[in-house]
Amino acid sequence: MPELWAVAGRRASLPCNLSEPDDSVTLILWYKGETKAPIYTLDARKGTLEKARHFPSTELGARANFVMSNDPPTLELNPVYAEDDGVYKCRTEFKRSRTLTQLVRLHVIGKFSLFLMCCTNGFSAFQITEE
Repeated sequence: MPELWAVAGRRASLPCNLSEPDDSVTLILWYKGETKAPIYTLDARKGTLEKARHFPSTELGARANFVMSNDPPTLELNPVYAEDDGVYKCRTEFKRSRTLTQLVRLHVIGKFSLFLMCCTNGFSAFQITEE
């Protein structure tokens, strides 16, 4: 399973390979962990993939977008939160071919601040804190 790392507050890009020779995608469903309901749906059953309808879950809202122009296409989370850490599943359904399922593990690293203080006597102190 591929593993990706992202910093909290920045962007995470979760890949989903859609290539299936001589077939077209009808539905892309993203799941997180063991949830039964998709967290993101891209529905092309009534048209082309380029004109597909996007349905992010209320949990993700406007933070999520599926970007077809990336190679491979990706589910973008922007900004990514610490709670987004986990295993994601991309399920792709085709018109004729079998359904493909791909897993990706996202690790979210917290933001860190560094405080430095220097004194006239040459001693210095520093503190690293997680925000």
